[in-house]
Amino acid sequence: MDKKHNNILYRENFLFLILFSLMLSACVTRVDAIKRDKDIGLAKDEGYLLIAVDTNQQLEKIHIRGEKALILTADDLKSGTNYILTKVPAGHYKIRRVDFNSFYGYRLTGGIWGFDVEPNVISYVGTLDVVKNRWSLDARVELSNRSSEAMEFLEGNFPELSGIRSVKYCGPGEDDFFEIVKSVGDNTK
Repeated sequence: MDKKHNNILYRENFLFLILFSLMLSACVTRVDAIKRDKDIGLAKDEGYLLIAVDTNQQLEKIHIRGEKALILTADDLKSGTNYILTKVPAGHYKIRRVDFNSFYGYRLTGGIWGFDVEPNVISYVGTLDVVKNRWSLDARVELSNRSSEAMEFLEGNFPELSGIRSVKYCGPGEDDFFEIVKSVGDNTK
């Protein structure tokens, strides 16, 4: 091939790569955490996702795939325990990747990272524990159920919303904690 033909192929490939990248980024939604205690209204196929992230280091991103591709960003992923409450389409989701920065992260595989968001309820899916070793590239990442702590968070920060909407554990495994608390509360009235 001559040099002119190679130049044209390079430009076409470069243009294709840019367009492909733009299309991919359009399919991913940056999650905006709800900050005010107000029911923002849900369509019949939407629910509230509640996830906690407990980390010893600020994270850059957490990638979640499902009905909609979601990205939790550094704004909500500071060191310590962070609860993120947001409105998403109901369906099955899976945590795919935890990024510590632009160059370093962990891809999560296996079935233990999946969860559901149910329509018209607050779906607590667990606490993502991310503990990074400060002196190496090792980290411990696990999804644990801390329903009682999530209930305290909701009652302290979203009492109106948690009073209107049912709260349900929808992470790995089964837990009736929220239903038991509600039934005890209903019996004392």
